[in-house]
Order: sequence, then C-alpha cells, then structure tokens
Amino acid sequence: WERTGQRDIFAHPDYVWSVAQPDEQPMCALMSFPDGTEIYYAFIVRPITHDAAGNPLDEELHDLYTPLVYGGPLAADACPGQVDEFWAAMHGWAREHRIVSEIIRFPPVERPRLPYPGTMREQAPHIVIDLDGFSEDDAIAALHKSVRRRYRKGLAEGMSVRVVRDESGIEDFLPIHDETMERRDAHEKFRVSEDYLRMIHRAVPGQVAYVFADQHGVPLSAEMIIFRDDSSYAYIAGTRTDALQGNATTVAAVGAILVAREGGSREHNLAGGITNTVDDSLLRFKRGFTRDGDRA
Repeated sequence: WERTGQRDIFAHPDYVWSVAQPDEQPMCALMSFPDGTEIYYAFIVRPITHDAAGNPLDEELHDLYTPLVYGGPLAADACPGQVDEFWAAMHGWAREHRIVSEIIRFPPVERPRLPYPGTMREQAPHIVIDLDGFSEDDAIAALHKSVRRRYRKGLAEGMSVRVVRDESGIEDFLPIHDETMERRDAHEKFRVSEDYLRMIHRAVPGQVAYVFADQHGVPLSAEMIIFRDDSSYAYIAGTRTDALQGNATTVAAVGAILVAREGGSREHNLAGGITNTVDDSLLRFKRGFTRDGDRA
C-alpha cells in the first residue's frame, strides 16, 4: 500500500480489516513486473452459505467484494498488457479457490481506474466537483443559486467555518455524527466509533480534515473529508437536529469544498444518495453544490 496504494484509505489494510465481518477474510492481490510496475488490489472474501432460494449449499463457495466506499485494483502506470495479465492471474486464482463472483464499486473519478474485463453496471450517479484550476470565487460561482444564497445567509447570521486537521476534531465531530445517525435510524454498519476514526488518522496521517459550521462557538454541522493524492472525499457528514432548519449544513459543505480546493484537490467527491436511484433526495441536495457533477 505504501508503494502502490495512492494514499487511498479504502485500500489500506487497516481499513479493510476494520470493515470485514467475523466470517470474512480481508486480502490483497499484488502483481510485480520486471519494469518495477506493481498492481495492488485490496478486497474481502466472504462465504456463500445459501442459494438464492435460501437452501444451504453442499459445496464451499465464496465471492469477493471491495469494502465501502470505492475499490478496484491500483497501479500508477500499468500498461494494458500488464492489466490483462493481472486479471488473467486473478481469474485463475479465484477459480482455484472456488470464488464464483466479484463485486467492485469503482470510484467515479475516471483517472485512477484501471480497465475491467467483467460486467460494468451503472447505477445512480455520484457527484464530483471539478476543482482543477478553480479559485475560491470559481468554486462559489459553481454553486447553484439557492445554495449560494443559503451559504451567504449562514455567514451573515454569524456562522463561521472551522477546520481541524488532527484527531482533536473527533471530540466535536462524533456527537454530531451520532445524533444524525440516530435521527435517520441508520444501519449499524454506517455508524462510526472513536476507535474507528483514530484508525483512519493512523492509516492516512495528514489526510483528514473536519470542517465545522460554528455559531456562537457551538458546532452545528460537520463534514469529515479524506484526501487521496490530488482528490478528496466528503466521507461522513452530519447536522444537529435543532440546526436542520437553518443554513449550517450548507455552510459546512461549502466550507469543505473550499478546504479541498486549498488542499490541492482536482476533484472533490460528494458520493451519491441513499437509495441508488436517480430521484434520491440526498442526491438532489448534493447536485446543488456544482454544475454538471454527475459521474458514473
């Protein structure tokens, strides 16, 4: 990962281990070539215990998948022939270990993706903000008019953007996240703990920033962003229940975009909605932060 992982948290071994279930096996494939090129692919192998009708299987079968949020093999400058050789080797290994299917959610930023020989299915888009060559004024101008108005209104109401780049940000961030997850009745797998957040800081030191919308010294909304080389992810966000009717969510989200731009991101990835449908309320909300941001 240090050599080939492109500083990608979702491919880091500690991250993959942390999200694997007790009966699953975190693994990675690594292929090295004579010219020094390496292809690195982190994934999780899980058992298939029943068929589609719920009947127990008589034979041991498995599939492999990439953990949330994005995955797929990584390589800085692999040529097409090397990529083909990698996938042929993966296919042979999977057959030998009775792995019958593979599920990858590729990132919506095309640049780091390697060609894939399997079936690609496009779901609802994720939103990516193009920041390449943007000034702060450009980023603000790219907001939809209503979002820009809410952002400016929030600042006029006395809100301010505060950025914390180390683990001390967990103290203010976690209560907002917990309250948001409780309010949304979110599945347990989407809730994070203090230990989990500290693991991310250890795995990718210097690549995490917490962006808060504060008012009168009180954090109302927060967004955790994670950098990866010249890209960034809006990883987790939340807003206090008593601040939902105001502009705190918008102030924090716009503040995170500006922090990503200042950190050198060419693209800031907001991810997608909740339901994997094009008419998702969260997806519509995210579309307000840029123009032409839909990505496969």
